[in-house]
Amino acid sequence: MDRDFFSKIYKDIGIVGEKDDLRVYAVTIPLVNINGEENIVFEIRSRNLSGAGEISLPGGKVEKYERKIDAAIRETCEELLLKEDDIEILSMGDIAVTHYGKVIYTFIARIKDVDKISFSKDEVEKLIFIPLNFFINTKPKIMKIKTSTNPIEEFPYDIGVTSENYNWESAKLNVYFYKYEGNIIWGLTAKIIHSFINRIKGNGV
Repeated sequence: MDRDFFSKIYKDIGIVGEKDDLRVYAVTIPLVNINGEENIVFEIRSRNLSGAGEISLPGGKVEKYERKIDAAIRETCEELLLKEDDIEILSMGDIAVTHYGKVIYTFIARIKDVDKISFSKDEVEKLIFIPLNFFINTKPKIMKIKTSTNPIEEFPYDIGVTSENYNWESAKLNVYFYKYEGNIIWGLTAKIIHSFINRIKGNGV
């Protein structure tokens, strides 16, 4: 096995565990111009879904053999009742990996015409348009959560991998909160937006 062999098998870099036990999702950060001002389109999740009433970005699960970018476009079109021609993917964004087994690929998208945006009532209760400058000029509130590792009962202590008294690792992670006109953007959605805004600010905007 030489350099060419490994260059070929690692042509597309992934996340360790992505094809095994991690759940893979793709979302867009949809930008739309409203009266000359950039806005991000958020959804309030339908009461038919888990996390009902929470604010999220358009997106969903990546199906088997589906490209992440295609999943992001498909889900955004389904939820905002758009056609593929109504969306332009501007860039891939950062990848979020959660402590509870989710990998979320993000894509920065341009929705070309605000008047074409609607929403599927099966998945979305309401849309919220928030100016990009709000996030650029607003520091989120940051709280901490503590996560821990808890082996299941069937963990094979009997084969000598470790002791039952093993000191399993825990971690303290940031949880971000933005409040805009009474709406709370928090959790994973806020973390994705915070990362996105840091990229913009890092480029001198």
